This record gives sequence, C-alpha cells and structure tokens, in this order.
Amino acid sequence: SSPWNTGLGSDVFNGSAPTGLLNVAIGREAGQDLAGGGYNTLVGAGSGKNINTGGYNVAIGYQTLFSLQDATSNVAIGIGSGNGNVSSQGNTSVGSYSFGRGTGQRNTAIGEYAMQGAVGNTGTHNVAVGFQGLYSFSSGSQNISMGDSSLYSLTTAQNNIAIGPYAGYGITTGVNNTFTGYQAGNSVTTGGNNTILGYDADASSATVSNEITIGNTSATRFRL
Repeated sequence: SSPWNTGLGSDVFNGSAPTGLLNVAIGREAGQDLAGGGYNTLVGAGSGKNINTGGYNVAIGYQTLFSLQDATSNVAIGIGSGNGNVSSQGNTSVGSYSFGRGTGQRNTAIGEYAMQGAVGNTGTHNVAVGFQGLYSFSSGSQNISMGDSSLYSLTTAQNNIAIGPYAGYGITTGVNNTFTGYQAGNSVTTGGNNTILGYDADASSATVSNEITIGNTSATRFRL
C-alpha cells in the first residue's frame, strides 16, 4: 500500500490504504473500494465509494460519484451528483442530483437535477445550466441548455440550443434547433432546423422544420 493517502471516517478505503497515490477520502465509506486509483479527492459519506482504479476524480457531497469504478477526470459536487456514472470520463456536474443517471462522457451539468437524464443516459459533449435543464435526456451530443427547464423533454437528439427558462421545453427528438428567449419554441416536439427568437415565440406547428420565427403572436410591428 502507499503511505501517501489520507482517509478519515469509518470504512474509508475499506480499512486499508490503497496502492494508488495521493488520494483523500473523508466521510463514511468514502473511497471504500479504492485500490490502484490515484489523485482522487472524495469528501462526503459514500462519495466515490465504488472507485477502484479510477483517478483524478473529485467528488464532494453525499454519494457523489457513488457508482464510478475505473474512469478518470470527473468532477461532481452536490448530493447524488454524478452517482450513475460507472466508467465514463471528463464529466462535470454541480448541483444536487445533477447528471445523476448519466453514463456518457464530457458532459457539463450545473444546477439541481440538471441533465439528470434517463437511467443509463449515454449522451456526450452536452451542456445544461439551470434547474432541470436537459432533465429527460437519454442520448445524443452537442446539445446546450441554458435556463431552468430548457430542453426539459429532450430525449434522443443532437445540436439543439436553448437559451432562456423553458426554452425548447417540449422538444423530444428534434435536431439542429435554436431557441432563444423565455419559453421560446416550447411547443415544438419533433421539428428540426428551426430558429425561434423572442419571448414566448413559437413555431407554426409542433412538428414543423426549416422555419424561422422572430417574436410572438402579440407583435404588431417589425423594425430593423
């Protein structure tokens, strides 16, 4: 075992120092299964409990990165954050249960329940900032959600951008859409390649594609 590890709490490191270097585990069962992994910082009961050979991970909060085993370079802060990730790397999640069921890699989730996703969510390179952004996500890449509950219903899709609370709320499988503004495009469900700008602006139908909408139905003048 390596002498360069620090553990504090019952069942930390399963009672013996891991062979990996410079691990810190604080809290009951933090880093309990750690063996060859190194440079992990685990603070909170059950944080990083199942990490075995993974390294360079940071888990702060109760049961953060709870299921992680052999992946590297994940950061999870907040109760249950990142606790569904088993072997994926490069994810950053901040907020209670953010990225709570995700197994994809290089995702960023900031906010309570942000990108919590379906069980086994395999999405990669996605960003969610705000309460319940990308909440229902299952698979896909390059989606950006900024604002509470934006892209909330999105499941399998890619290249969607929603900025503003509830922007793109109803879309499920559409691709290549841009929604900007409070509730912008929130009734679109499966349309693609749409651009919708403005407060409560919406497309002509839930399934329309290749449409540009600026402003809501209350607008009476258009100026440049």
